[in-house]
This record gives sequence, structure tokens and C-alpha cells, in this order.
Amino acid sequence: MKKIIITGMTSGIGKALYDEFSKTYFLIGISNDVKNDLSKDTKVKIRCNLTDLDQVKKINFRRILKSEDKVIFINNAASIGNVKMVGSFKINELVKITNLNFISSIIIIQKIISSVKNKNITFFNMTTGAANHPIRGWSLYCSTKAASKMFFEVIREEFPEINVINFDPGIVDTGMQKKIRTSDKSHFPDVDKFKKYKNNNQLKSVSEITNEIKQILKL
Repeated sequence: MKKIIITGMTSGIGKALYDEFSKTYFLIGISNDVKNDLSKDTKVKIRCNLTDLDQVKKINFRRILKSEDKVIFINNAASIGNVKMVGSFKINELVKITNLNFISSIIIIQKIISSVKNKNITFFNMTTGAANHPIRGWSLYCSTKAASKMFFEVIREEFPEINVINFDPGIVDTGMQKKIRTSDKSHFPDVDKFKKYKNNNQLKSVSEITNEIKQILKL
């Protein structure tokens, strides 16, 4: 059976993907904003705060995934965090963003690989242009997304039988973009440029990206 796992499925692109795929496929959604629901035949929801690794460690796929399943993991959950300069962060901010954007997905991937013995797996990572070059005020986002992208590339090398996709959707009209536009210019000098993207209708729509992902995954 084909089963799709999506993190961060209560808003933005993640929600659109979950809503779309739930019409046809077995869905497993992971988010801190849902109640545990393991009773549905084709729609499973796992409540988990991905910034808390103790919670992530407790995710148990063995009751849901079978060795013979074809599994697609869409690593979608991420946050830009607080947009500010290095030296301004509190320690707990550093830990939470690193856990959410990077370490939690590593733990989930290890659980999937150990559960699906046939390795009929697709790992689909939502990456970003910020993973490829430095942006002032985005140190945590740039660095954690770059680390995540590289981790997926290493999986490609270690497991040639696993399909690995790093997908950059571009600049999309989501809550993250709204937050970016409210940034303090002293910490994020490019804030006006991002306001222009919105004012000039240069942002991609969530539905546009959803359709693009469906085509890439052939779903």
C-alpha cells in the first residue's frame, strides 16, 4: 500500500498537500496542532511537537507502516524563527529551530528506514534558496535548511534504491512570508524587497506548488 507521511500539515503547503492527498491515499500527518487519531483507516494523525526531541523519539511507525508498503515522506515542517542577527538569540531559540528544521526529520527518517525493509521509499524534502546562500537575519533558517538538504543528498548516496528529492518551491504566499514582511529592518535589511514581492503579485500560490509536487511525485 502507498502511504504518505507529511510533517507540518495544518497550515500552508503542508495543509494543502494533506487535504489533496487524503482524497486518494493513506495519509499520516504529524503536527503539534492536531489530536492523536490512529483510528482512521486511511487518515492517521500524530500529535508531536517537532521542537521536542523526546516527543519525536516516541513516534511509532511500526503500528502503521509495513515492510511491503510504498512510503513517501514529505519533510515539510520548518520555521524561519525570529529574524534577527547572530548574538541576539536565546539558547532555547537555537535549540527549537534546529530541532524543528533539521534533527526531528533525521529521527523520523531513521524510523521509516527501519520500518520499511523493502526500501520502496521516497524522501521528499522541502528545501529553499536560503539553503544555498547566506541571508542576513536568517542565520538559523539558512544553516538548518542547508544541513537538511545535505542530509538528504547523503541518503541518496547511501541508499541508491531510495528516491530522494530536494525541492525548492520558490517564494510562496504563506504565513512564513507574512512573518518575514514584518521583520525589523535593522536585523533584516532585505525586508522591503519581500514586501515588494507581495505588492507586485510575485509570490507563487500554495495551490500552484501543490500541483507541482503532485506532478513530481506522479500522484
